[in-house]
Amino acid sequence: DTIPEHVEFIGYVGVQKRKELMAKAKCLIMPTLYMEPFGCVVIESLLSGTPVLTNDWGGPGENNLHGITGFKCRTFEEFEWAAKNIHLIEPRACREWAEMNFSFDKVGKMYEEYFQTLQGGINWYKPNPYRSNLEHLTKYYPKISNKIPHNLFQTFKTKNIC
Repeated sequence: DTIPEHVEFIGYVGVQKRKELMAKAKCLIMPTLYMEPFGCVVIESLLSGTPVLTNDWGGPGENNLHGITGFKCRTFEEFEWAAKNIHLIEPRACREWAEMNFSFDKVGKMYEEYFQTLQGGINWYKPNPYRSNLEHLTKYYPKISNKIPHNLFQTFKTKNIC
């Protein structure tokens, strides 16, 4: 019913203000219960260089590289741990992952491939005489500096075993 003193309610903002807010944020926290099929908000955040904390199911979880672009969580305690350790995520890696895999150029090539398939009639067995590669299906992963110690994930994992 009341907003805590340390929280500032912004309300609805336009595209430009949203870009500014996301770029200045430490992270985007998206603990959705909705089984979202893609998660455009996650991609928008990553394009801003802002790490994300998501559930580990649905589109947001599929587009969030655990330990690279943010953390995937299942419980409140895991979200709390991830928020306290968000400094381990490199903003450059977030932007690189999103740009290389979800830019208009990359997605445009995927749609072009799909529409060319439709134009010729979808047929599993029909050869494509123009095929020279399957580049549109390639995912590109960011280079990271391995700021996250390997045993950190093991410690995190074993502490949560019932």
